[in-house]
Amino acid sequence: MKARIKIDGFILSLVIFTTLFINYFFHDYGWQDEFFDFLGLIVILTGNLIRMSARSHKKKYSGQGHELVVSGPYAFVRNPMYLGTFLIGVGFALIVWPWFLFPIFVIVFYLRFNIQILKEEVHLRRLFPSSYDAYIKQVPKLLPPIQDLRKINLGQVFPIKDIWATKENNGLIFWPLIAILLEMAQEGIVFGYIDVKKILIVFGFSLIVFWLIIGVGYLRSTTRYV
Repeated sequence: MKARIKIDGFILSLVIFTTLFINYFFHDYGWQDEFFDFLGLIVILTGNLIRMSARSHKKKYSGQGHELVVSGPYAFVRNPMYLGTFLIGVGFALIVWPWFLFPIFVIVFYLRFNIQILKEEVHLRRLFPSSYDAYIKQVPKLLPPIQDLRKINLGQVFPIKDIWATKENNGLIFWPLIAILLEMAQEGIVFGYIDVKKILIVFGFSLIVFWLIIGVGYLRSTTRYV
């Protein structure tokens, strides 16, 4: 197992247990809890879909690492894998964190990933000295400008036949299950009881809305370019 994966796993575990501990003392929840649970799972699934697309696209077009990939999701951000991971973390933060600690979460995760991104940029610049410098000038590092989001063709960025080519698709099942378990743990710690029916309804509705949004996005992208 790579050292950075062990580090990220340790950080994530520490964050989760710290979160549950803090939730025991700060639990001023109302309707906001259900809203952020609903929103958090949508963000998690979006992040996982980005990772699925980025990994499968790179696998298909990188020529075993001998070519710089600048199409698909890489046409909008240089590090879609890290963007996907970041969104997954943000989604879990929305689900289990007290709202006032959210900015700290964002800063810690950005700093952690930014260190790795800078190391990889040095490596890529060494491999592709001219093309990578041109790529950096045209494409943002991690977050695409809002105006660019409206230009995204989901059919091209997330091709249905390609995104299922890697094990990243397991996250579509794995992450929602983790979200449900964490929400159960949170309710058990904070309230002393677990409302399983409510949790399943909120997350189930979130899943439905997410896939409806993706479906509509695909339909709009295909009709736009017909």
